[in-house]
Amino acid sequence: MNNLDLQELVRLVKRGKVVELEKTLRNHNVGVATCCVGRVNYSLLHWACHYGALEVAQWLLQRGVHLSITSTQGWSPLHVSAIRGQHVCAQALVNYNCDLSQQDLKGHTSLHLAAAHGRVLTLQTLLRAGADVASVDNRGWSVVHHAAFHGYHGILQILKKWGANLEDVDDNGDTASHLSAQEGHLSCLKYLLCSHGNIVEAIYNKNNLGDSPKTLAIRFEKQNCIEYMTKAEEDRKLPEFYKSDEYPAHFAAYNGNLQLLSMLISEGHCHINQPDPLGCSPAHKAASNGHMNCLQWLIDHGANIAMVNNAGESPKDLAKRYGHDNCVDLLGGNSDTDLTDEEDEPEPLFEPGALARAERHLAEMTKTFKRAQRNYEQLGGAIDEVLSSSEKQSLERRIAELEMELEYERLRREEVESQADLLRKNLQQQTLNLELSQNMLQTAVKQKEELMSPPAKSTQRKTKSSR
Repeated sequence: MNNLDLQELVRLVKRGKVVELEKTLRNHNVGVATCCVGRVNYSLLHWACHYGALEVAQWLLQRGVHLSITSTQGWSPLHVSAIRGQHVCAQALVNYNCDLSQQDLKGHTSLHLAAAHGRVLTLQTLLRAGADVASVDNRGWSVVHHAAFHGYHGILQILKKWGANLEDVDDNGDTASHLSAQEGHLSCLKYLLCSHGNIVEAIYNKNNLGDSPKTLAIRFEKQNCIEYMTKAEEDRKLPEFYKSDEYPAHFAAYNGNLQLLSMLISEGHCHINQPDPLGCSPAHKAASNGHMNCLQWLIDHGANIAMVNNAGESPKDLAKRYGHDNCVDLLGGNSDTDLTDEEDEPEPLFEPGALARAERHLAEMTKTFKRAQRNYEQLGGAIDEVLSSSEKQSLERRIAELEMELEYERLRREEVESQADLLRKNLQQQTLNLELSQNMLQTAVKQKEELMSPPAKSTQRKTKSSR
């Protein structure tokens, strides 16, 4: 095939044109498993995962395309799905039992690449499928190292919930804290330092070359990280962990004791915005530990949620750091946008009508299977004698795949509907602004007419007098 035909194949894959793609391959007598397109040596399955063409990917998988086929960089289709953030295609590959531990030429698994590119949805898909969070690449970097180096705070929170060790070291002895300080990712550095038992020990933890996170921040002139670590070192404790018997309301908020907190503030033993020696109010304490009931009570009774501590952090900043999404939402933030690092997630491209065809296909297969089963039983047969265990598994897997497709399309539709709701709200607001502008314009016109009318009357009087 010439280069023009290869480019046409890629365009067909991008648009999800399964029928046209099949005809083109048949006319040129080219197999789907042997066709590689472009200098990167991508197979058709690579391109389908690159563009998020789920229907094409499913068609190729059904025809036996190898899941472990690699490109020039050693990337499998799952690697490409992780890089591009195509979580729907990644789930389809997982359903066909692809190798989650397959590495590229640099030792990266698909989980490494999802973390390095900030693909949160794909990362969660891989973790649910059983991807190993402890796997390392050729440099000894774990998934945590990749997330910290690229500044993806939200991914660090997810990895910790899935059991990742935030203190893993690479071949140079660097922890994730070293990489965050070196690159100046303050939010990641704060989270990693807070996860360590001793803040000063974490700041001065040295790698094989004798560099600590603080010395790396100084060398690379990351002023924000230097200031935070210096302040934390002086206080010996981070503000949200400061405890003292002299501030019982703060202690109650930190431990989620709403009854004690409300009693102390209501009876005047403590002001609702009283700061402790490190500048933290009770709202800071409640937000840092995720106690939404205490935080809600403080907000209802007039707490200043914009108040910052000595480190310059508000209660919402602390809630973001520790991944308390409910507290972030309560404090006026959107946890989905604040904690999700997937800013440029590409939109999957599906052929119009793909969802309807998949749903119709599922319904037809289910109806046919039930009808055949019912007829056979009425004739005195036993289904167990006809269907072997392998055939049962094959049918069940096929039905599960179709149901999975339908479920992902449903989720996709919900995402589009939520975006549509936001657009409607914006349109409504713009309409109100337009009506307000029109009213102001009409008022201005009337005022101008009123100002212009007296001179006109005086002119008429002068004309009459001259006559």
